[in-house]
Amino acid sequence: MKYCKTRHDLISPTELSGFVFSFSGGALKENEGERGAFHLLEHILANSINDLLPDFSRDGIGWNAYTGDSGVFFTLTGFDDVIDKYSDLYFDRVMNYKITKKILEKERNIVIQEYHQCFDSQSDAHFINLFRVYTDYFMPIGNLGDIETVSLEQINEMRKKWFETPSIVLDISNRNKENRFLSLTAYEGWNCSVVKKIIEENKKLNNRHIVQHNEGMSSIMIISDPIDLREESGLFNYINSICITMGNSLHSPFYSIIREKHGLVYSIGFYFYRVSDTSGYIVFACSSETKNICKIKELFHEIIHGQYFTEELYLGEVSAIKYQLRRDRINLYRRAQDYFLMPNELNPLIDYKVNYKEASRIYSKYFQNWFVSVDTEDF
Repeated sequence: MKYCKTRHDLISPTELSGFVFSFSGGALKENEGERGAFHLLEHILANSINDLLPDFSRDGIGWNAYTGDSGVFFTLTGFDDVIDKYSDLYFDRVMNYKITKKILEKERNIVIQEYHQCFDSQSDAHFINLFRVYTDYFMPIGNLGDIETVSLEQINEMRKKWFETPSIVLDISNRNKENRFLSLTAYEGWNCSVVKKIIEENKKLNNRHIVQHNEGMSSIMIISDPIDLREESGLFNYINSICITMGNSLHSPFYSIIREKHGLVYSIGFYFYRVSDTSGYIVFACSSETKNICKIKELFHEIIHGQYFTEELYLGEVSAIKYQLRRDRINLYRRAQDYFLMPNELNPLIDYKVNYKEASRIYSKYFQNWFVSVDTEDF
């Protein structure tokens, strides 16, 4: 792969292979007037393989292209004996595709439909609006006005700046004799971004996309202070494992109390939302009848500041994470790119090491201050 900055060759333990190449452009690199342009460009470049899709189907090849906060990704998956004949071709097509005004307009219309679909869900709309209003960040889906007006010249300039050389290429195959990958032990060279604290003073209501709420329902999101993952070694693994312990299963404290005991919700999200490679927020999210929201707020604070984060519960979930990483090693071809977006964190090729004493310290430090947003009140 002659154009690549960093190539990783990984051994697949099965006959299934994966091929990924990415570009360092992404929503975090977009300025006002081009918010959503990388996602639109990704759609456009995917047209480069339209004539290959029947061949992909015949040969059992899966493909995808998607835009994240800090990168744009193109992927292939399939069996070793067939994927080889497509990987270089896929790469060359994307790299050399000529963008026309006709293709831009076709994909612009499609992306606009996808944009509106993002607001079909009340909780999704709340999530997008919350970060737009309080942090001025429009995520990969972008801003409707920018999508509607971004020009072919702008698209070509962004492509020239960010897409001339892939930032990472991954080849996952059982033909590889050894794992050769960059062991990333520091954040130097990664997409570093200082995220804003979510406070009332940052509020810009003109950033919101107005949506129709479901009558009688509200979405609640409770967001931590921004966290810089460079502050402490292994911080992401600790925050992630704590979130899983507190809110990822029916026996977790959030589910067992808010759902099973009180019957106030169907599902709960509790996770670290990574805005950039180096920073993000802890997010608690659920939706319920509006009459239940005050009680959910009360229970959240009772649980998060109570004695529910126990060693027995934590070590049980850490064991589950390790089993998941074993499964991920077997299925490495599927989503290896996820593990190379962050230095030595939650990587199935690296030993997973956490302990309860350190987790308790992290919990006391990073799980204390919260901003509460209810969509029917805020937007």
